[in-house]
Parts: sequence; C-alpha cells; structure tokens
Amino acid sequence: MENNQTDNHTANLDHRKMAGRLIGILIVLGAIITGTLVWRINYQHPRTNDAMVRANIVGIAPEVSGRIVQLHVEDNQYVKQGDLLYVIDSRPYQAKLAQAKAELQIAEKDVDSRRAASGSAELVIERLEHQRAAMVSEVARIEAEEISA
Repeated sequence: MENNQTDNHTANLDHRKMAGRLIGILIVLGAIITGTLVWRINYQHPRTNDAMVRANIVGIAPEVSGRIVQLHVEDNQYVKQGDLLYVIDSRPYQAKLAQAKAELQIAEKDVDSRRAASGSAELVIERLEHQRAAMVSEVARIEAEEISA
C-alpha cells in the first residue's frame, strides 16, 4: 500500500510539474503576444498624456513670403514632390511689378531726354567752335591790318 501511495504521490508531482511548466509557458507566450499587440497598436495609433508624439516632421518654406489665400492640402495628407500645397497672395508682387515697370519707363524717358540734351549740347559745342574759328580769323585779320598800317 505504501508503494501505491508513493506512486500516486510521484504521479501527482509529475502532473503538477507538467501543469506548472505548461502554465509558465502559457504566461510567457501570453506576455509576448500581449506586448506585441500593445506595441503594434501604439505604433499605429500613438497617444500620450502630455500631448507629445514622435513623428516624422517635414518643414516647408516658400521662396517668397506672403499671405496664404488658398490651401490645397489637409492635415496629415500624403503629398508628392511637385504637388501644389498652397497659393500665396500675388497682389503685393503685382503691385511691385507695376511699380518697377513704371520706374523703368521713367528711366528710359530720362535716358532719351539726356541723349537729346547731349545731342543739342554737341550742336552748341560745334557752333561755339565755329564762332571761335571765326574770331581767330578776325583777330588774325585785325593783326594783319595793324602790321600793314
């Protein structure tokens, strides 16, 4: 009888060991599966209590500054290189362009008037050179008369 009790006790211990090992393996597998699911959910849908999220942030900067009058994208929308993101108000730049064109026309008129003035100045210089030549010849004539007299 003692032998039978020992065998029962040994069999009971073996069953308990197997059950303990099985429970331990199930706990470890459950922890691994739960950890993987939690990591995947947090990676796909991040949330925090302090409102900070890790993300790939790409800064955009226009080549010119101005007010945005049209926005062609929404938050977190996927875009490709070359896609139109926004339109900047062109009125200040059109006004500057019109002002620059007006200043160019004024400068061209000024150049034309200075060319005309330089042309008339050249005529004045030519007339004065003729007057000088006439005076030189008059002085020479008067000196010749004085010598002969």
